[in-house]
Amino acid sequence: MKPRARFGDVFESVARSLRANPEAHELAPELRRLSDEIQALSPSQPFVEGFERAYRVADGAHAGGTPLIGLAAEMVADHAPDSGWSREQLDAYLEGLGPARAADFLTELAAAIDS
Repeated sequence: MKPRARFGDVFESVARSLRANPEAHELAPELRRLSDEIQALSPSQPFVEGFERAYRVADGAHAGGTPLIGLAAEMVADHAPDSGWSREQLDAYLEGLGPARAADFLTELAAAIDS
């Protein structure tokens, strides 16, 4: 399934903006690295699952990959200012996808930059 079908217009507008930015090619490896790190923080790992539970008890908040997702949203927003998506909107969108799908989004975005 194509990324646009999986992620909607947000993917297409961000990818288009990134492809127009000559500096975005430097971003692609970083997005892949963040994607790998987010995937490594999947809830199927006992340590991460325990960490996430403790984190939620501490402040009722997010999953373990949240800081990495926020970093990715910031990096993408900085490199794709013409996409129509702010850092806050991208952060909320990626958070809403959940860690596994957010990691997939970043991997597909890196591939779109390189194409």
